[in-house]
Amino acid sequence: MEKIYPRLHVLLARESNKAIIIRRGPSKRTCVIGWDRGTDKFYIGQWFKGRIYYHRSDISPDGKYWIYFALHNRYGQTWTVVAKAPYLKAIDFYMKGSAWHGGGIFLKNDTYWLNDRYAEHTRQKKGKELKAKKSDELDQAVDGESVGIYTYKLIRDGWKEINTVTTGKYDCKIYFHKQLDKELILCKIFHATINHPIGKGCYFERHEIIDIKNEKKWEFPDWEWADYDNGHLIWAEYGKIMRGDVR
Repeated sequence: MEKIYPRLHVLLARESNKAIIIRRGPSKRTCVIGWDRGTDKFYIGQWFKGRIYYHRSDISPDGKYWIYFALHNRYGQTWTVVAKAPYLKAIDFYMKGSAWHGGGIFLKNDTYWLNDRYAEHTRQKKGKELKAKKSDELDQAVDGESVGIYTYKLIRDGWKEINTVTTGKYDCKIYFHKQLDKELILCKIFHATINHPIGKGCYFERHEIIDIKNEKKWEFPDWEWADYDNGHLIWAEYGKIMRGDVR
């Protein structure tokens, strides 16, 4: 049998060295890990018996807070929470009745947009530290599901949307590029499909590096996630976070 490694996804704070690693594996367990990209220190936030929809989650620009959408395995309940990173304990807590929509996006360090198009959230707890704010731009630009929110976040964080290829009613690939230097491009291919490979979910990523000058391409099918950060290429592979120089 093919060995299935834990799936990793990273939320990078845009204005600090803080980050959150969301580790899924075994399939019904999720661990949230804090990462200081300046010192490369990692610390476990909490384990959760359920699933966190990381494409619909976000971290504040300063890395102090994060918003996440979660599903409890046993009871089938869903909720959106804003918490101190990288912990799960709620500052703001919104119960939800389905897996449609949910989560949100940070507008500022202390302000977030709640992904609540059909107003299914029921507020259970509201702290004083953070503000929920309506955003007409996001309401119009984001369809509320994983593809729409993740596309918006990638473009916000410096990726350029290149193309969308539809291969079936429930299958599409969206291509994003990020410039590494004058010649090299990191290509992220975001898949949304019901026909996913073993060990992948309905949403997963593939990555390539393209040499536009010499017309070469290198494929990295085992990279779960990748980005370009502070002059370094970082990626998740075989349940590990890796960093390397471009050249």
